[in-house]
Amino acid sequence: MFTDIVFTRGHENEFVEMAVKLGYSKIIFAHPHMDDIRPMPSVRSSGVEVGHALFIDSNKKNEALRMIHHAQRERIMTLVKAQSDMFNRFIVEKTDAHSLVDLEYVHKTDHLHFRRSGLDQVICKATAMSRKTVLTSFSRLAENSDKALILGRIAQNVLFCRKYGAEYAIVSFAQHPFEMKGAHDMKALLTTLSSKF
Repeated sequence: MFTDIVFTRGHENEFVEMAVKLGYSKIIFAHPHMDDIRPMPSVRSSGVEVGHALFIDSNKKNEALRMIHHAQRERIMTLVKAQSDMFNRFIVEKTDAHSLVDLEYVHKTDHLHFRRSGLDQVICKATAMSRKTVLTSFSRLAENSDKALILGRIAQNVLFCRKYGAEYAIVSFAQHPFEMKGAHDMKALLTTLSSKF
């Protein structure tokens, strides 16, 4: 089952049509606020399962926790943007968030002797135990000026996740339907990166 996550900005039906063309069976519309989810117009499914998620971009534990609880009450999945190592560990160990997003961008530079990919043994084990998913944004990768650095970090994180049984996925987080990538292309990219180690 191929799934993509996008920021709709009012183009829901166009995203669904593109998802069908690109081979996705599910598309999730991410929203920065709960209020953006409620007035959503009906979407033509075209055989594609449609879901919604709250995208949380806050480095304050209490605020993130409050937003996660609010989304849970409404039965909306939560995606939390990675922040500091301590914050990420808190999200993985102490909350019911569904996913942690873009760990590869937490540290600006790598250590002299190892990559600082945002994922370590402790966080990876906790992610696997809590059945959370580690996500990375293809759109952010495409816009990044240091793609080699980020690709190396993604490859390392895929290796960590496979070693400890955590789920890892690359999603587009496209803001326009034409920014989406094919489902099989995304799978091929992940397979290629995982074979680099």
